[in-house]
Amino acid sequence: MKAQAIESSADRIAASAWRAVSHSAISARLSAEDRPARSSGWTISRAADGKGWSILFGSFDSRLYCLDAGTGRSNWAFETGTGIKGTPAVAGGLTVVGGCDAMVHVISLTNGTQLGEVEIGAPMLASPAMHQRRAYVGHNENVFFCVDLERGTNLWSYKDRGFAYISSPAMMGERVVFGGRDKRLHCLNKDTGNVIWTFPTRSKVDSSPAICADKVVVGSDDGRLYIVSLKDGKEQWSYAIGQPITSSPAVADGKVVVGCEDGNVYCFGPK
Repeated sequence: MKAQAIESSADRIAASAWRAVSHSAISARLSAEDRPARSSGWTISRAADGKGWSILFGSFDSRLYCLDAGTGRSNWAFETGTGIKGTPAVAGGLTVVGGCDAMVHVISLTNGTQLGEVEIGAPMLASPAMHQRRAYVGHNENVFFCVDLERGTNLWSYKDRGFAYISSPAMMGERVVFGGRDKRLHCLNKDTGNVIWTFPTRSKVDSSPAICADKVVVGSDDGRLYIVSLKDGKEQWSYAIGQPITSSPAVADGKVVVGCEDGNVYCFGPK
């Protein structure tokens, strides 16, 4: 495993002053956010309320871009080996992103300088999650990793069956939750990698779960949206839409919003 240690960084920036958004997230919020640069075929326009914010996004041109949300001007750009498909994670003055080069890159938010990298052995489509200088992400083969960003090493890895992990993880307390192409939702202890529970669906789970209090919401290619208990993984509710759900649900104000492969966006909640 190739790794570079990360020095304690003095260039810390409050995480609350940053937004990390993916290619798809920005395209869905064109009225509120600056659009990315020409590499994606978009133009830049001034955001109405972007003062004090920056926007991070990866591109198939192998670069991670940081734009000023109020002006659309480039703060910096960082070049990786190949295209970036996942959303960058942000915490503690750092951003972490992976891509098709099979590397987890650790980058300063201040100026886009690379502070470290860890090789994990296969390309990543998923977006990492960060907590206390650790990054959690799965790759396109069959391993889910916890990477120690301070030491630049792999802290633990989880390998169950020979299926990819495209789903991006969600975290709450001691738990990290993510879907797999083995048709299951997985919940591990974030410190040890030990299995807490798994929940079976009828098809692959590329949808990234959302955790809301003591519940986990996730879609599956079996055409169902599920709510399961965060504590034990038991099903509490499901709804059959009938077409694959590969998008990630959003939860707000007691409602769940999710897109489906049938071309529709669904909203679930009390009447």
